[in-house]
Amino acid sequence: MWALFGFMPGPSLWRIVLALAGSTLACVWQLRAYAGLAGFGPVAFATSVLMLWLVVATAVAMALAGTRFVLSLLAGLRRNGWGLCSGHGTDETARPQALTDWLVDYFDGLAGRGSAGRPLTFGDLWGLPEQPPTASRESTPASAREIDLQVMTTAVSQQLCYALPLREKTGGFYYQREEWAALFPSRVMSWLDKVSAVLDDPARPVLNNKDRPLRHLPRNQDLPVVVAVRMSLSFPVLLSAVPLYAIDRSLQVQGQPEPRPTKIWFSDGGISSNMPLHFFDAALPSRPTFAVNLRGEHPLHRIDPDRPASEQGGSRVYLPDNNSAGQAPHWDAPEDDKPTGLFGFLGHIVQTMQNWRDQIQLPYPGYRDRIVQVSQRPNEGGLNLNMPKEDIGRLADAGEYAAEVLTQHFDPAFGHAWANHKDIRVRSFLTLVEELVRSRNLQDPSWDQVVQLVDVHYLSEPERTMALHVLSTMRDLGQEFDRRGVSISREPPKPKPQLRISPRI
Repeated sequence: MWALFGFMPGPSLWRIVLALAGSTLACVWQLRAYAGLAGFGPVAFATSVLMLWLVVATAVAMALAGTRFVLSLLAGLRRNGWGLCSGHGTDETARPQALTDWLVDYFDGLAGRGSAGRPLTFGDLWGLPEQPPTASRESTPASAREIDLQVMTTAVSQQLCYALPLREKTGGFYYQREEWAALFPSRVMSWLDKVSAVLDDPARPVLNNKDRPLRHLPRNQDLPVVVAVRMSLSFPVLLSAVPLYAIDRSLQVQGQPEPRPTKIWFSDGGISSNMPLHFFDAALPSRPTFAVNLRGEHPLHRIDPDRPASEQGGSRVYLPDNNSAGQAPHWDAPEDDKPTGLFGFLGHIVQTMQNWRDQIQLPYPGYRDRIVQVSQRPNEGGLNLNMPKEDIGRLADAGEYAAEVLTQHFDPAFGHAWANHKDIRVRSFLTLVEELVRSRNLQDPSWDQVVQLVDVHYLSEPERTMALHVLSTMRDLGQEFDRRGVSISREPPKPKPQLRISPRI
């Protein structure tokens, strides 16, 4: 029986067996006494003992099997980067392809590239000429990029989120080749090897805590697009997380060697932000920025699977068509009438931690008119990983119709949505400006002294003069409101926005 469940009888296991045997014998002895009092014959007594033994044996077998399964599962997840599958196949010639292998070829096909050379990089999207990697290449500003692709990933070890490509001066990251070879196909690894060879210093190898050599992560322009996408879609437990390494500067001791890089697990970008509109947004935008939000089916607007999305109104695809629509949120009633409602309560806690920022944006003015919402049936999307072809086709139809809705909504030939959007944004912006220039803190003249005392390393004399002029002009503007007795924020879009300085992700 031990071989069946993968256990070897050790001292502790023998103690369990002896305890079970002793308990069983005690029960048998007690049953024998009861059987004598009740007048049971030998057959009835033997049957009772056998049934008791079967119950005990079954319970022990199930407990051992369950324990063995859990221990094996945890060990397998640990070896596989905390995921059930890596996304990369050991046989790259097999068909159908594994997820990451397919993505590499798919991206190259979209870009009109062959599938034999190096993989598509961010530099290709930005329009940079193809050239060998060098250590001195600088990242291209967003305004100069032909295609500006950005994705979100979550560094769960640091409890932080990152945008990919990485922001300037984000910090140096390293990867261990053996770990990444289990996640990416060979031609991606060949390109990474070529780029890292330019960045690595053979005279000063970087080692992790297990003395394994680490390699520099390529700079943004040389980073394969599939690496960023793979780091962004690492669904927890289902798809292996992606490991990187970075130096924990808080461990630096003066006069001691630099600490070795510490591992950081990167997982699904949706853990930290499912709808990162901030990537391409601006206070006064020059063009509209769109988002697609996937949501559950609304109880009053059921989806008809037999009809295309274009014939179902807002049941399948919804975009507010006026400034008053789309403000009322919907939430599922809690299942408080049964004990299992606790699991729903805990699940909502996790979803709130994950999505509260995104949920705030959905009904907000200047946001809700450009977020198209696509409803899904319970058997669509999410963890429905084996959807039939028909269901995939229905979702694709909904996505195509969502793009049509956005296009028609913001096309000047069909209406005034873009002009209305600019009206909302400028009203929100002017409200914030008035609040800033009339604030008591800005009117405090002590900030001039702060600027005058700034170290010359940070501000030259012309820059210092300009900074003082900016503060003076803003104060004069705030006082002008008082002199004229007017306000440009009397009826701002509701809810009222706020201006604050926040870190750039």
